[in-house]
Amino acid sequence: MKKNILIFISLVLIFVPFYNSFGQNTNCIFDSKIKELQDFLNNQNLDYLTRYNKELSLRKEILSNIFECLILESKNYIDVLNKLNIVKPAVGEMRNKLINELNKSIDYYKFRKDQIQSLSLDGLKYTAKSLKEDRESKFIPLNKIINNFILWNKNEELFNLAQNRVIEIEKIINILKSKNNQEIENLFNDIVQKLKISLNKHNNAYNAIDSFDYDKASNLIQESLSDLLDVYKLIYDLSKKTFILAGVK
Repeated sequence: MKKNILIFISLVLIFVPFYNSFGQNTNCIFDSKIKELQDFLNNQNLDYLTRYNKELSLRKEILSNIFECLILESKNYIDVLNKLNIVKPAVGEMRNKLINELNKSIDYYKFRKDQIQSLSLDGLKYTAKSLKEDRESKFIPLNKIINNFILWNKNEELFNLAQNRVIEIEKIINILKSKNNQEIENLFNDIVQKLKISLNKHNNAYNAIDSFDYDKASNLIQESLSDLLDVYKLIYDLSKKTFILAGVK
């Protein structure tokens, strides 16, 4: 008995962290219902039929609500993806690919939810167990990839800004003839190389997302941002030196 209730509890715990990223919904807080089911199962004073029907009703209600919230979670992800500012066609295709996977998850959740009312107690327990397994093996990895994609796409703007800034700085350096200044030339070359390395990691992160390798994608996104921060610091230093060279204080 305890093992079966633990399946329900673990299912809720697996689900909640991802749903909460979109804001709390009172219909998706299961603490009171889980406690009610636990208290009921611990009550030894009820006859078998009363116990069976009550447990059946509670499990159906909890599982049905979980499916409703999972459907809402996927719809929220679709909404976020659709609102992203995407310029590159290939990135747009990736978004469509992810939305298609989310629509498949919605179809899956709806199908399983529609079966709930006809299930026996054993059928409900099996459904909860299989949903937990599917969340761990399919849908949580999908959500992680989507989170990586959303973050990666936001970083695109930072990389575009950095590249444009480097182009502008090079024009200023050429106008000021400051490439004859070895210190400035070395600093500029350092910026170009570090930006190239950072951009390469950024692009490799996209490839990892496309391969659904969320751990690799996450690591590369973090590394590329860390490198890009160093690039911006160097750009700031070079800008100060260039202004000094131009007589601007």
